[in-house]
Amino acid sequence: MRRAALAGVPLLILCGLFALTRSSLLDVDSIDVRGATQTSRQAVLNAAEVQLGQPLTDVDLRGAADRVDDLPWVAEVDVERRWPGRIRVSVTERVAVASLMGEDGTWYLIDAEGYALARAQRPAPSLVAVPSYGKPIVVGEMIERDGRSLVAVVSQLPPPIQRDTRQITVSEEAGVELRIDRIRIWVGSEDDLDDKMGALVATMDQVDMAGVCVIDVRVPAYPAVKRRNCP
Repeated sequence: MRRAALAGVPLLILCGLFALTRSSLLDVDSIDVRGATQTSRQAVLNAAEVQLGQPLTDVDLRGAADRVDDLPWVAEVDVERRWPGRIRVSVTERVAVASLMGEDGTWYLIDAEGYALARAQRPAPSLVAVPSYGKPIVVGEMIERDGRSLVAVVSQLPPPIQRDTRQITVSEEAGVELRIDRIRIWVGSEDDLDDKMGALVATMDQVDMAGVCVIDVRVPAYPAVKRRNCP
């Protein structure tokens, strides 16, 4: 009988521990949302689907994280248990770098990867606006390949160039093209952008801009300018 009683002790302990996890002492008392500014706290809570009062051990951390990660502004998310009764949702949000007008005539905020974050009534004053994009844009999805090249270039523009850029387009001839006043700047693809931007700034600083209508930095080691026969 003594041996039987001793053998049952671990089982009793396990049962007691299990009962403790199901008690109100270890249920979800609060949900802490951090890092969400463009995304509302309620949107994060709705996506996470964590309920106050449910056992803390029942919370599906991975499932909650996956659902929050589907929100348009969310780049990264971490969901963790904080004993004895708290869930913490830590969000890192995407950053808009350009305003693009889609084929529906609506403005959209786009991040550097080409991800559509939100609709907007007007272009954001602090971002480069691209009214000529004119292709389908769906919030929460990536835009088309040429559009991703465009916003990749926009995200790397030095502040003075970004401030003065009046138009940005994509063409077969020049790839990504900027327009500053009368000057067209041929950037090409999003490859070697650091070198291309360095070549552009150096050219504008060191070359007499009188009569220049094209600056070509598609090959950044050999930037070129045109003053005649401009396209």
